[in-house]
Amino acid sequence: MDCQSGASGVNGLIPILTRHRKVEEKEMESFPVLKEKTLKESLFQQRNLNVAAISTIHPRASEVSGEDVPDGCFPSSSKDSDEEESSEKVGNSIFYVDSQQESPSDENRGQLNMLSAAYESLDYDTCVNAAWLDEERTKGYTFVVKKDVARWLVVLVTAVLTALVGCCIDITIESLSKFKYTWLKTYTDYGVEHGVLIIPYLLWVALNIGPTLVAGYLGSYVEPVAAGSGIPQVKCYLNGVKVPRVVRIKTLVSKAVGVTMSVLGGLAVGKEGPMIHSGAVIAAGVSQGKTTSFKYDFGIFEYFREDHEKRDFVSAGAAAGVAAAFGAPVGGVLFSLEEGASFWNQALTWRVFFGAMMSAFTLNLVLSTYNGVPGKLTYNGLLNFGKFEDLTYEIWEFIPFLLMGVMGGLLGALYNFINFKLTQLRMRYITRPWQKVAEAILVASTTASVAFLMIYGLHDCRKIEDEASRSDRYPIQMYCNDGEESAVAAIWFQTPEKSVRSLFHDPSKSFEWLTLSVFFGCYFLLACWTYGLGIPSGLFIPTLLCGAAWGRLTGKLMTLLFPGQGLYDIHIQMQGVPIMAWDAPPLSNNIYASEVLNRPVTTLRTVEKVSRIVEILKSCTYNGFPVVDSIPTEEEARNFKSYGTLRGLILRSQLTVLLKHKVFNENAHVWESSKVDIRLFRLSYPRYFTLQEVDLTEEDLECTIDLRPFHNPSPYSVVSCTPLPRMFNLFRALGLRHLVVVNDSREVVGMVTRKDLVKYRVWKHRGQMGLEELVIYDNVA
Repeated sequence: MDCQSGASGVNGLIPILTRHRKVEEKEMESFPVLKEKTLKESLFQQRNLNVAAISTIHPRASEVSGEDVPDGCFPSSSKDSDEEESSEKVGNSIFYVDSQQESPSDENRGQLNMLSAAYESLDYDTCVNAAWLDEERTKGYTFVVKKDVARWLVVLVTAVLTALVGCCIDITIESLSKFKYTWLKTYTDYGVEHGVLIIPYLLWVALNIGPTLVAGYLGSYVEPVAAGSGIPQVKCYLNGVKVPRVVRIKTLVSKAVGVTMSVLGGLAVGKEGPMIHSGAVIAAGVSQGKTTSFKYDFGIFEYFREDHEKRDFVSAGAAAGVAAAFGAPVGGVLFSLEEGASFWNQALTWRVFFGAMMSAFTLNLVLSTYNGVPGKLTYNGLLNFGKFEDLTYEIWEFIPFLLMGVMGGLLGALYNFINFKLTQLRMRYITRPWQKVAEAILVASTTASVAFLMIYGLHDCRKIEDEASRSDRYPIQMYCNDGEESAVAAIWFQTPEKSVRSLFHDPSKSFEWLTLSVFFGCYFLLACWTYGLGIPSGLFIPTLLCGAAWGRLTGKLMTLLFPGQGLYDIHIQMQGVPIMAWDAPPLSNNIYASEVLNRPVTTLRTVEKVSRIVEILKSCTYNGFPVVDSIPTEEEARNFKSYGTLRGLILRSQLTVLLKHKVFNENAHVWESSKVDIRLFRLSYPRYFTLQEVDLTEEDLECTIDLRPFHNPSPYSVVSCTPLPRMFNLFRALGLRHLVVVNDSREVVGMVTRKDLVKYRVWKHRGQMGLEELVIYDNVA
């Protein structure tokens, strides 16, 4: 239609426009979009000489003009760099090109001092725009109560489904493991009797490779994000990082089937860790009331289709996964609170505990019924250590406990170091899916070979107890006397969880010293090698099997002696995920917003031309655009003076929805159809339209859009002299994605995102520490 035909009928068609400001008629001016992003120099007063040996970045020098840093906010000067960098001098200020690069070299892959620009942030901040306010005013208090009741319902459904998924995984592993080890026992006894042990060995290798091949295919080809335990990805999501495909139903299926196959493949993995990821995926799916994978909308819970609402449900789902895995509802709440959710809502605590409690209860009820003891509720979780009799301690026993704790701390540090180096090698040389599958098959074959060689080479026999005649035990005689079994085979011929239970409850003389020592050494190395493969897997059971009672106090001591982190954080850093720590780096109060911000800033006017919006979306990848009353002139943009008076902030996703539905001022029929409300955006969440999916004619490009009903009129902003810790706390506590930097006249001078803050990190090396600025790559994979 003609873009001018309906212009006269817009006034009065939609009250939401007339309630705000009068449409300003301004001349549409073109704004040059600068593709090269520039970044103000980061200032450090002192850098230790050791930094050059552990960091790939170089200090840069700059001068800061009074326009950039208000009075009383002068950062200290830095030393001149030994290497020249491209720069542009404007007035009295020097601006440097951002150090963001396309990808790291092979020898730099897997380092801990890099960030990936491939990860975007989630919008945890509620956009209180006119459409949101209109819904709140229209639906009233009844709508608030309805949403609150729906939250409890979603948490309940999530808890029940998470428990049922856990039950399916556990029952499947139990049933197929019984078939596997029964078959192995039969052929092992046959091989010993006839002197052809090669047959049970090859069968064992084949029975390990088959399920591992399925797990490797799912974790390397079908859905790579399903590989591993999923806990690092869930932590990143709750921290505010948008990890692609982390909460898809395809990921859930790959995770559940994959971890089942990994355990059946005899690998040093557990099924408990992936339950946390599974619960998170279930919560994300149920709370949205639709499935984008199958392209079906149930038409419910539309008011939960926002990032901050989904985050709360994912927190509850993760807690339900912990409760189902370990039978610990309080532990689930503590996990979500301490390890996962960075932005905790106090009202969320009871809902998360309710979900964790219902998940543990449902799993207990189903497994108790399945095992023939309905109503007894003796299966608290997937991980069950059995019942301990007469468990008492003497005061003198604390001495060996302390020694065990010291050994546990040292071995834990060694485990992290070995796995870190292995993961580095994987990121550099094992990058293709077929290579990841091949490595998984190699590990499965090696595990079977090590187990078989131990059973064959170690002569450790013990009397077959009456308990061993149960259906879940598979005694192997090997070369032992009649009525005896191989103690080594008793450890290997069962799942890792049952091996832990055997070490807890078998008689004290059941295993020889050599058996335990060799098993511990071999399984420790296998566990180091296994975690990080391209298969769904858990970490808890292998570490418990290596040593279940290592002390937390020793871990703290090792942290002081050998500064580092837990294993999940190491993997997060190696992937370059811009996860935010609990606190800002120390000694960073002298870094100001004027040094951290990004510019030039691409801004939009309150009433903007469609053609300019399309041009901006095509030419840049930014996800947030400040809305100003007028765009700057070329002279102002060239001198980085300001980019207009801040009126609001609008997201790329909102702009594409408006373009897709042609919500133009000149399209009267769109406004008359009463479809322009908050539901318009919720129906497109979370996979918003891309610009390629928007079909616009030449006439459409000449139309205009009034952004005022849709932008966030009160975005969070700071002045140029705001120190880094204050901005860090805003992002951390409020879950921000964008922070606008303004001058004293509330004119936009720059933008700050998550990556601009987390690139400042403290380094520690041989008792020394300092502040470094990380290199940001487009992708570190």
